[in-house]
Amino acid sequence: MKAGMAAAAAMALVATLTAGHASANGMAYGYGAQGCGKFVEATDQKKAGDPYSSDLFMSWMAGFASYSSGLSGSETLKGTDATSVQLWLENYCRAHPLEMFFSAVTHLLQELAEK
Repeated sequence: MKAGMAAAAAMALVATLTAGHASANGMAYGYGAQGCGKFVEATDQKKAGDPYSSDLFMSWMAGFASYSSGLSGSETLKGTDATSVQLWLENYCRAHPLEMFFSAVTHLLQELAEK
């Protein structure tokens, strides 16, 4: 519970430090400011043979998760793998296509912090 609260506090801090496009959880620059629909489109393109289409989104996610880990002092993605993380984000974004990718990532990190 304590680690979850620390991660949530770190994410709140990150939300106040980043700027660019507003989302329900704060502000974001770059691929985090793209809509979930764009991420779903990119993952569909990757499945159709474009090997790099979703990689920029996932690189943004990895950087954000690393920064969050540094702020919270906990490994935010510990016990996960890239394929599972991308699948979780894809499922979330398919269910919430109008949200920002940043929002999907913060929801993922919050869920992982609660485990």
